[in-house]
Amino acid sequence: MRIHIFSNHYFPENNPRAFRTDQIIRSLLEEHEVTYYNSRAVLSDFQETNGSESRKFKIQSKLKRNIYKLFKAWIFPDKSILTAFSVFIKYSLLKRVTKPDMIITISHPWSFHLIGILIKRIYAVQWICDIGDLYAHNPHTPTAHSYLRSNTFKFESYVLRKADFLILNSGGILNYYNEVRGIPKDKMKLIYNARQLEFPLKKAKHHGQITFLFLGSTFNDLRNGIKECSILLETLKSPELAELDCKILLVGNQCDGLIQFCQAEKRVSIVEPISSSEVREFYSKADFLINFSHGTYPGLPSKVPEYFASGIPIVNFCEDMNETSVKFLIEMHADAIHVNVRKLNYKDLIDFILNKNEYDGQSRPKWTEWRKEQKKNLLKCIDSLQNKKPE
Repeated sequence: MRIHIFSNHYFPENNPRAFRTDQIIRSLLEEHEVTYYNSRAVLSDFQETNGSESRKFKIQSKLKRNIYKLFKAWIFPDKSILTAFSVFIKYSLLKRVTKPDMIITISHPWSFHLIGILIKRIYAVQWICDIGDLYAHNPHTPTAHSYLRSNTFKFESYVLRKADFLILNSGGILNYYNEVRGIPKDKMKLIYNARQLEFPLKKAKHHGQITFLFLGSTFNDLRNGIKECSILLETLKSPELAELDCKILLVGNQCDGLIQFCQAEKRVSIVEPISSSEVREFYSKADFLINFSHGTYPGLPSKVPEYFASGIPIVNFCEDMNETSVKFLIEMHADAIHVNVRKLNYKDLIDFILNKNEYDGQSRPKWTEWRKEQKKNLLKCIDSLQNKKPE
């Protein structure tokens, strides 16, 4: 089958959607003819930048930040709309005679699903949407005017209705689309993220230091991590843990509020965005992994499946036991403690740290089998659509 894939991100970019795109392409290549399209003509021109540890960060000026927010708020459906149209025009000119059997569009950005709408109208082919996050009810979808806000919901509904099939990486989003938006469950498939990172890893020697690692981004309006870091720091001051040499390491793009909070904390280090090749090194140094609460947002943080696969004990902060990350980690029988930030129980967290700080890096899930399972699920989706007519 000839499958054309459209995404605004691609490995070796160091972000979840790039890893997801790479995962989908690799899963399909063995059995299908796959062609990938994005905004860059030559992928090899992309240069990776190695991050470095620092306690001094340049915080964007308030004026620049507000101008950028204003720009994003008035662009519909999002700031990548011109990129999406550019990719579609180039595709139309280059591949006019080569009709695909199926297309897959990957969000975010959601504007790339416009490519799917247009190609489906032209070629009447099967269209699969891979959705990593909500659009209309996502706090990162800024809209300045009520007209735009109402149309984000309409646009999302149109994409959900017109696509032949939806692939999601979060059980919370799948349930939301089914229960709130009325999308039949047989039109959706849950396929978790499975980055091409090999486990197990040999644990690095750290001479008695205990490292709590957070890998990922934080945001001022969602998952800022301030309360969670404060709770963890207070826990480490307890008499049972005070003598231990503990360090909190935050790796990735951190929000201004968290950066400011951590600047006065000697036990906290922030590492700027890193290349994919360095991720393995950080995992090998970690004794515990930290996941910050997502609140009521139904998306599954992209790092959580990878956290589970690493086998490293997880300190999972949450507001209640209904959070998507809690349900996922319980379903997977992960080695984790769920710390309710509203009903703190310091004793349980202290006991977890004391009992798990001798982790040797050997007891890990079968990550290779996990990846194979996600690949099999994707191929089943493709096969189920082969003999169906496009809607």
